[in-house]
Amino acid sequence: MSSEEVAIAQRLSVRLGAGELSCLAVAIARSHTLASDDFRARRLARERGVAVTGTVGILAACVRLGYLAHDRANALLAAMIAAGYRSPVENMDALLEADR
Repeated sequence: MSSEEVAIAQRLSVRLGAGELSCLAVAIARSHTLASDDFRARRLARERGVAVTGTVGILAACVRLGYLAHDRANALLAAMIAAGYRSPVENMDALLEADR
């Protein structure tokens, strides 16, 4: 992290883990999207005008960009859910329906 990014992280002084805090500081400083499933980190990012995405959004982007087949993304999401991931959706179908 640059000195600017460290300063941003210190000014945020919120109850986030070190990983979320540093990623949020970098996203703010570099005008990037924050990729996180952490509710607090996403809320703080939005409050600061930072775009957010999460695991499901990244899976959807991988399908849209041709890196994953739709059925493979569904299989990966199902495996993550079975392993304990708390997904906002049961499968990728609704997110990717408009792309068909």
